[in-house]
Amino acid sequence: MKKVLLLIIIAVTSVYASAQNTSSSAITIDSLSARLEKLQQDYDYLLCDFELYRIKAEQNELLQDINIKTNAILLDIYNSSYNRDIYSAYLDNYNINCALFDSQKEKYERTKQFIKLKTVTSDFSDIQLSKIELTFKSFDNGIAAVNAVLKYYKFLLDTYRDKR
Repeated sequence: MKKVLLLIIIAVTSVYASAQNTSSSAITIDSLSARLEKLQQDYDYLLCDFELYRIKAEQNELLQDINIKTNAILLDIYNSSYNRDIYSAYLDNYNINCALFDSQKEKYERTKQFIKLKTVTSDFSDIQLSKIELTFKSFDNGIAAVNAVLKYYKFLLDTYRDKR
């Protein structure tokens, strides 16, 4: 009888311990699942932020390159030193910058679509969404700035050519 009673106590204890492990395991899985979702959201936001930063850096680099070339053309105009080969180099650089600008606009549009899809599928906070929207506006303003500088570049090229 002692053995049977001991076996019943051991069986009840092991069943009770097993039930405790299952409930704590379920709690652990739920908390890990919630944490994984939060990490995925943070990763998605950081990916979007990085892509926008990379494109904005490329845009700033293009803008600086164009500004450097326009300053060089201005110096040549003021010094009245026309050179056909230099004009050809400036014109080639202008055409390359225009192609690069068009490429950047296409890349920006694709990235913008990608990020808008991410904002729908991920649960970004209002602060994160507003930062993304501000970055979109900043890039749109940058596109207008590069467009204006390219027009100025073309004007200076025409002025330089007419200085012959």
